[in-house]
Amino acid sequence: MTNEAISNNLIKGLSPINVSKVTLNKFADDTFFFCEARSRYMRHLRFLWRLFEWASGMEINREKSKLYYLGKENGKEIRLAKILECRVGTFPSKYLGLPLFPKPPPKEAWREIILKLHRKIGGWQAKLLSRGENLYWLMRS
Repeated sequence: MTNEAISNNLIKGLSPINVSKVTLNKFADDTFFFCEARSRYMRHLRFLWRLFEWASGMEINREKSKLYYLGKENGKEIRLAKILECRVGTFPSKYLGLPLFPKPPPKEAWREIILKLHRKIGGWQAKLLSRGENLYWLMRS
């Protein structure tokens, strides 16, 4: 359904510099949609969510859903969140204990992430990983 909506320009993904458009990422039980901040795309996304709910018999928890707006806050983020029937999230935020940033994270944030990684895998496994392998493992996880 999502691919069909994208190919018909009902939803338009974001294009980071030198990267192809990103529209959808799935992590664990969660789904992240990356979309241009336009009312019509939000209406199409809301309709897509309702189709998913109807087809799957599952329900999207709007209480847990958040819209993270990357532009200058001027009230538009509130209007878009109302269309999606969700709340507005703010940066910095955390997802699964890791920080979310609207821009590339500062070096200090990477240190925190690497320390968490060492605590998670701990012991001899952490000692065997080089700094580059730490980052590679983190990106792959």
